[in-house]
Amino acid sequence: MFQGKRFLVLEDEPLIALDIATEIESLGGQVVADLRSVAAAEKALETIQFDAAILDHKLSDGTSKAIGLALHDRGKPFVFCTGGMDSDVTTGVLADVTVWQKPCDWPVLLRRFAQEIVEPERAAG
Repeated sequence: MFQGKRFLVLEDEPLIALDIATEIESLGGQVVADLRSVAAAEKALETIQFDAAILDHKLSDGTSKAIGLALHDRGKPFVFCTGGMDSDVTTGVLADVTVWQKPCDWPVLLRRFAQEIVEPERAAG
């Protein structure tokens, strides 16, 4: 499903990040950035090539809203996953972004995300 796709994962809980990475890899994808902070994600946006992202919203150094906005501007598919989120985050240009509430069923949600990524590619191809 994710064959050849490279992922940025922004998650401050190491065990949750491991669950996400394991499932992405089981679906044929590759995690090229496993990050724990907004600051690390900001740097990665400029230095790492990736196709899609999974973003925890609330991290130790702030929220990932700015990362989401940057991904939106670049046309990169992404989802927010969070234990809590301010309602104003998914407004404006982020109104259509998928938000997963933790705890997540990663196999189910990542398969759904794979379909969201693959369908636009099929339509364009």
